[in-house]
Amino acid sequence: MSLSFHGQPMSVTEANDRRMSCREFIPDEAPSHAEIHKLLADASRAPSGANMQPWRCYVVSGAARESLIGAVGARMAEGELPSDSAEFAVYPTRDVLNRPENHAMRDRRRKLGFGMYELMDVKKGDRGASFNALRRNYEFFGAPVGIIVTVDKAMDKNAWGHAGCFLATLCLLAEACGMATCLQEAWSQYAPAVNSALSLDTIREAVWCTQTSRRRSTRCARSAIRRRASRRSSRPRCDNNIRI
Repeated sequence: MSLSFHGQPMSVTEANDRRMSCREFIPDEAPSHAEIHKLLADASRAPSGANMQPWRCYVVSGAARESLIGAVGARMAEGELPSDSAEFAVYPTRDVLNRPENHAMRDRRRKLGFGMYELMDVKKGDRGASFNALRRNYEFFGAPVGIIVTVDKAMDKNAWGHAGCFLATLCLLAEACGMATCLQEAWSQYAPAVNSALSLDTIREAVWCTQTSRRRSTRCARSAIRRRASRRSSRPRCDNNIRI
C-alpha cells in the first residue's frame, strides 16, 4: 500500500518526520466512520507475533465521546487524582528516575515537560494553570474523534509491544491521510471510569493508550509549534478488534 498526502506520494520516512503529537484539534472536521475503520483495518497489518493482534479499539465521537469526557471529569471534580485508580504506572517514580542509569530518560522528560508548559503559557508554580492543562488530556484536546485502545490480559507484557507496533503504524497511516494524532496514556489513569463508560470487559482488557484524530487543516498548530519548540507485507485484515 502506497502512502499519499492530499494525493501526493509520501514515503514512510516523510510520514514519520511529519508525525507529531498534536494538541490542537478542529471540532468540526471529524473523519468519517468509514475513514476511521479503513485506517484501523490497514493498521492491523502492523507486526504482531503469531498475528495475535491482542488489542481492541473503541472509537468514540458525538454523544459517546461526551459521555466519556463527562465520566472522567466527574472523577476529577471529586478530587480523584490520576494515580488513584491507575492500572499501571505510566512513568517511573521520581526515585527511580533519579538513579544515574535513568538520568537520560529523566532529562528527556523534563525537557519535554518544560517545553510543553512554555507553549501553553503555564508558569512554574501555577497549580491552577497546570490542572487546566492536565484536564485537556481528558477532553481529547478538542478532537472530535477519540480511540480508546485496550490490551488483552490473556497475554503477558509482550502484548504491549504488539499494541505499540499497531499504534505506531496507525500514526503513520493517519499522517499520510492528512489526519493529526496524539497518543495519550492519560486515559489509563482513570481506567474504572473508562471501563464503566464503554462497558469494557475488565477481566480481559486493560486500558492502555488513546489515540485521537482529525482532518488536517491550515489552522493546525503544527507549524507554530515547530517554530517555537527546539526540535524536532500484506496480511489478512482483522476487523474483530474494531468497534465503532
